[in-house]
Amino acid sequence: MTRRVTILERVYGPWAKQGLKAAYMLLRGEVADLEVEVKEVSADEKGRIIVVLEGEDEEAAGTYLARKYGYTRSIKEVVEGENYRGRIVQPFSYGYGLYVDIGVVAPSPKDALLPLYTLRRQLAGGRQAPLRRIIRVYGFIENLPLGVRVVDVDPAGRIEAELSDGEIEKLDEWAKTRFDRVIVCGATRQQVRRAIIKSGHLKDIVSIERLGLMEHAIICKYGTDAPGIIAEIGGYLEGVPMKAFIPKEVREFMREKKPSRSLPHL
Repeated sequence: MTRRVTILERVYGPWAKQGLKAAYMLLRGEVADLEVEVKEVSADEKGRIIVVLEGEDEEAAGTYLARKYGYTRSIKEVVEGENYRGRIVQPFSYGYGLYVDIGVVAPSPKDALLPLYTLRRQLAGGRQAPLRRIIRVYGFIENLPLGVRVVDVDPAGRIEAELSDGEIEKLDEWAKTRFDRVIVCGATRQQVRRAIIKSGHLKDIVSIERLGLMEHAIICKYGTDAPGIIAEIGGYLEGVPMKAFIPKEVREFMREKKPSRSLPHL
């Protein structure tokens, strides 16, 4: 017998093949203490990782991986008030909010919507900030993992969500530090590290924080700016989207005041 699990980690872009190899190593390490073997790692048509487990602890291992990395589900399994691991879908395609894939595949694929008014409340102090500016300031890009809480699932199958408390706390923590971050989506950790070394900037980096299988945050040392690192390593990671998270810009954005309403002239 075997256990087959589809988790929400994805491989995509020009380095998808390397991503599958990295997925195998990562998942094998995750279940190393259990009586189970990772027999196969592949990807579905959306790039989601499919892992086949075999052994005495295959059920426990499958449940553990599904809980940690998220899993595909039907819309009937989505519970209002629960937190879900998701990832950003086409952030600049819609002006009314941000769509996040939380793994709903049946009866048809459905992404959760974080409406613009919710993003303004959670990330812009309630101001009427344009969606594009919120996306730019926070470094949101395609496939970036986000933790969300489902607020509503209506009878038509529309899913409304907001950022989870954990996600807000993480972004707040990033904003309070003095360290710029480079958000990378579409390369393995090994590839990111190799690009940093080849560019001669290993001395300018604190660490590489894993956000997902192919998503990472490069933490820059104080005084090193993220846009400069992007320019330097970009040639070694061709076709890989990168964005800067700059704490100073986020703090300034949050301190901006709501425009005051002018009194009518009498």
